[in-house]
Amino acid sequence: MKEILSQILYNIDMTRVRNLIRLIVISIRHFVLSKIYRMNIAKSARISYSAKLDKTNPRGVYIGEESYISGGGNNFYARLFKSIA
Repeated sequence: MKEILSQILYNIDMTRVRNLIRLIVISIRHFVLSKIYRMNIAKSARISYSAKLDKTNPRGVYIGEESYISGGGNNFYARLFKSIA
C-alpha cells in the first residue's frame, strides 16, 4: 500500500514539473514572437508549439486576448486547395 501511495505522489509531482516546464517553454516562445519578431500577441493568448506563424510579415500578425492557436489546421486547407486546383 505504501509503495502504491508513493508511486501516485511521484506521478503527481512529475505532472506538475512537466506542466511547469511546458509553461516556461510557451512563455519563452511568446517572448521571442512578440519581442524579437514584433508580432502583436496578447499576454493571455496561448500558442501551440506546433503552430506555424507567418514570419515573412510578422507585424501583420495580431492575436487577441484569450485566444488559442493550435498547429495542424494549415494542412487541412492546403489539402483542400490542392484538391480543388
